[in-house]
Amino acid sequence: MRVLMVTRERAADRRYGLGKSLSPLLEVFPEIGVSWVYLCQEDAGERGWRILRRLHGLFSRPLSWVLRGTEVPALLWGVLERLNMGRLAAHAVRREAITHVHCHDPLIALGFWMFSMGRRRSVRWGITEHGFGSYTQAIHEDGARLGWRTARLLRRIEAMVLSRADWVFAPTRAALDQLARDLALGHLPSHWHAVPHALAGRSTLTKSQARARLGWRDGETIVLAVGRLVPLKGFEQIIGMLARSDAGCWRLCILGDGDRDALLELARRLGVQERVQIESTDDVWVHYAAADIYLSASRTESFGLANLEAISAGLPAICTAVGGVPEVVGAAAVLVARDDEASMLRWLNRLLSDRGLRESLSAAGLALGAAWPSAGQIASACREVYLGGCVKSLGHPVVDGESKGELDEKTLFRPMQELAIPEGLKVMVLAPHADDEVIGCGGTIARVLERGGCVEVVIVSDGRLGDPAGHCAEDIGALRRREAEAAARELGLTSIRFLGMPDGMLDSEPRLRESLSAAVQAFEPDWIFVPSSEDAHLDHRAVANAAFDLLSGMNGGRRCFEYEVWVPVAADWLVDVTEVYPLKERALARYELPLRYKDYLTSARGLACYRGMQLEAVSARAEAFREIRPRHGRA
Repeated sequence: MRVLMVTRERAADRRYGLGKSLSPLLEVFPEIGVSWVYLCQEDAGERGWRILRRLHGLFSRPLSWVLRGTEVPALLWGVLERLNMGRLAAHAVRREAITHVHCHDPLIALGFWMFSMGRRRSVRWGITEHGFGSYTQAIHEDGARLGWRTARLLRRIEAMVLSRADWVFAPTRAALDQLARDLALGHLPSHWHAVPHALAGRSTLTKSQARARLGWRDGETIVLAVGRLVPLKGFEQIIGMLARSDAGCWRLCILGDGDRDALLELARRLGVQERVQIESTDDVWVHYAAADIYLSASRTESFGLANLEAISAGLPAICTAVGGVPEVVGAAAVLVARDDEASMLRWLNRLLSDRGLRESLSAAGLALGAAWPSAGQIASACREVYLGGCVKSLGHPVVDGESKGELDEKTLFRPMQELAIPEGLKVMVLAPHADDEVIGCGGTIARVLERGGCVEVVIVSDGRLGDPAGHCAEDIGALRRREAEAAARELGLTSIRFLGMPDGMLDSEPRLRESLSAAVQAFEPDWIFVPSSEDAHLDHRAVANAAFDLLSGMNGGRRCFEYEVWVPVAADWLVDVTEVYPLKERALARYELPLRYKDYLTSARGLACYRGMQLEAVSARAEAFREIRPRHGRA
């Protein structure tokens, strides 16, 4: 077996990105009978680059007129360089005895598929999706902003390429689930596999030895952060938070390649430039051994290899609970919500003062690292898939013991209390899709109406992607609208507003904030309910974040609450919906098309019973919410 590994990485990625995650497997592949060839941007010739630059200059302007709302120059260059890597892979297959092609990017795979033509049938090929969810979304968030039409086209292309691949890998099950949702698939295809990254390297140095090697002083608190120097890693947030910390003697060391100037300028403005250092290294394990605390404020991660390395080195860690991070670190790190600087700062101050907590986290991290699948096990799993098999028994290890339960409870949840609903309340519920409003707060809607209040539901998307398997021949958007109106009648709702925005594309919809603003100003609600900003659906997160931005700029005493659909929220409020729950079930039953895909009735009932355990009654049912104060961060 001879495998061609194809990436678009550069030197910086080899240090902190793809190359680092792949190197442990490449080292052990020969031991299990797998030879390999590595192909990356550094192998592209100057002639190829000249052609790419000529094509980019030729098509950038005309495509900018066609793809409105899209940053065409950045997108076009990214597409061209990836298609070129696929072209080089097709040439390599013709030159060498390649049996398998592993593309670490769906656009590279598209290029290979296009340029290999009939020859692709003689080799097996597949893809690793390294981002959390669709690659199209990664381009939008970390590459070039996409208009909704462009995003829809790219997602269709991505789904097509993935359907033709012999295998699709992602580093966590959460990433696979999100990918399926982003591409509007009703299930996980059988050729999709969760294959975790392997740990590579360890330091045998003591803290004193490591500090001596790095020139760090004993007695100084060193906070470590690792990753590419891009906004999604949240380094600005870490610098700002540390500048407000109660810690007296601290220093922040950021390991990463990229543009340092903006971060250093921020540190200068905050008066902490002497305490912030940014550097690159080929041996992060010395820094792990020398540091005191590890911080990750990433806004998205499909896996978070640096997080795993830090905790497995025994570093007490605070990480944002984004993407696949909770699945990877479990109870071995303190988890806080994305952009929740107040919680991260509170936990940082506690770690600095609580030696027992630091030791507990350190022990949990060391245990997790010791139990993590070896590079040989993960490489064997890849080989099995290359041969047409499935990944077997590679689940992430779970750290047992008292610290796990203690940390889960303290980091993810706070004490909840029952939310009193005043009479005559005006409530607006923002629902990305028809049925979200019933799943998340159908009982609360009924309670508000019961107390003489007024409720308006705003359904944002047109629902046209609501039937991926093609069960119905009629207009899906019109069907979803009728179902929503029928569900509203069951609850007693008389006000429902449809914005009709493109389903699955709300994150790139330029009218979203403006339309939500118009709805809020027209209705003037006292309370607003939004989906969770940490939810496992792009449309849900887009609506939540647009609502937070909108409310942050408004005056008044409106209260805002996150509700639950795809993931539980770190709730602080409960609404007892025991008496009105039959209304919620009847309303949810009106959504006949979604119920053909998922048993939402059973799921909603189970969640309501679970939340009801917090109430005194034996068979109580409840809905849980997290209050958001947009002007000052999360409650």
